[in-house]
Amino acid sequence: MPKSQRKMKNYGTGRFDDMSVAIDKIAQMADISVDYPTGDPAPQADIDPSWFAESYKGSSSASEFNAIQLYLADIELDKDMQDLFAGIAKCEMTHYDKLQGLIKSLGGSLIVDYSNAQLNDNIRNSKDIQSALRLAIDGEEATNKVYYEVRDRVQGATDTDTKSYILALLDKLIADEKVHIKLYNDALYKVIASNLAQNGTV
Repeated sequence: MPKSQRKMKNYGTGRFDDMSVAIDKIAQMADISVDYPTGDPAPQADIDPSWFAESYKGSSSASEFNAIQLYLADIELDKDMQDLFAGIAKCEMTHYDKLQGLIKSLGGSLIVDYSNAQLNDNIRNSKDIQSALRLAIDGEEATNKVYYEVRDRVQGATDTDTKSYILALLDKLIADEKVHIKLYNDALYKVIASNLAQNGTV
């Protein structure tokens, strides 16, 4: 085999391995036992698309949009946590896209009354990895609280394919956020344990 072809083959294998590792890391940031639903939800009179606005791009810590920005900012805080924040941010980007598609399918507006003041405060407050992880945990829990509340609303709607789709989507989002809460809690525990071992304080 010519040398140039051998180089090309090795390069291709390396890129494939790198891609596989990246995919595996991202998969660890989600609950792969729960799938995204398939189908085309349609507008339904007793399901208000505004119910999903806060989770999509609201001004609170329950917003997927805010979570993405916050975690991307947190990447710079600790090199050992970069993969964690980047992987979960990628997962939240998928959530954001799914919510955007749902709102559009339901005939809702993607123009949300949004203020990034809280997000900016959060970024300023995340001066160390512990505070960043605690803030991330609080945000993930707030996100799931909203998802549960919205799911209760949807449960009261007329039984249709759209309702089934939305409930399945919410189940997937909730399952992923539970994984994020566990990952962030595990990371926080390691940071605290490391601080205690090294400095005798948290």
